[in-house]
Amino acid sequence: MKKVLALIAFCLVLAVAAATIGWSLKTQIAAHFIGKQLHVPAEVGSFDLSSTRASLRELWIGNPPGSRTKTSFTARDVTIDSTWGQLRGDPLVIDEIDLDTIFVGVEFYNRDGKDNNWSRMLSKEAQESKSSQRGYLIKTLVLNNLTVQVTQADGSTKRYPTIAHMEFHNISSETGLPLDQIEKAIFQLVLKELFQKLDLNQVLDTINAIKGGAPIRLPKLF
Repeated sequence: MKKVLALIAFCLVLAVAAATIGWSLKTQIAAHFIGKQLHVPAEVGSFDLSSTRASLRELWIGNPPGSRTKTSFTARDVTIDSTWGQLRGDPLVIDEIDLDTIFVGVEFYNRDGKDNNWSRMLSKEAQESKSSQRGYLIKTLVLNNLTVQVTQADGSTKRYPTIAHMEFHNISSETGLPLDQIEKAIFQLVLKELFQKLDLNQVLDTINAIKGGAPIRLPKLF
C-alpha cells in the first residue's frame, strides 16, 4: 500500500481540484480521482478540508471487472496532515497520513494467485502515460485495525486476524514512483509489508514484479 490503501497525496491533489471546481463537489471529486488512478470504482462518504488537514470518511474502492468480490479496500477514516505551503513545495511534503478500520480484499483469478486484483490495479498498464517530476515526502503513514480477506479462484475465502497497528516513516519519491502515482506508491509499499506478515508469497511476487515499476525500498517500520 505506498506504491496501494492518499492513500495518498491523492487527497491533496483532490483538495486543489475541489477548491478550483467547487466546494460542493469535493466529495465526488475525491471519489472520481481515486477510482481513475486505480481504474476501478470508488466512493467517499464525506470529504472535509481545512488549511492543515484533509479528512475522508467511509472510503470504498472496488475491484476490476469480472471479479467475484466487489471490494478491494475500505477505510472508515482517512486523515492527511499538511499545509498549503508544503503541498506547493518541491518536494511536496505530507506530515502524516492516518487510516483507521481498514479492509483489504485480495482476489485470485487463477489457481496460483499470480493473477490477482491488486496486481491488475497496480500494473504498469493501469498507470497514466505522463508523470510529474516533482518529488514528494510523506513523513509518517499510520494504519490501525487492518483486516485482510483472501478469495481463491474457486470462490473460497479466508479472513486473517486483524493487525492492530502498522507504521511507516519517510516515504519519498525515491521509493520508485513520481508524484502523480503517489497513491499507488503507498498501496504497493503497504501491501508488500502486509503480505510479508501474512506469508502471502504468491501475491507478494506479483506486487514485486509489476512491469515498469522501480524497486520499492521499505522505510523504517515500527
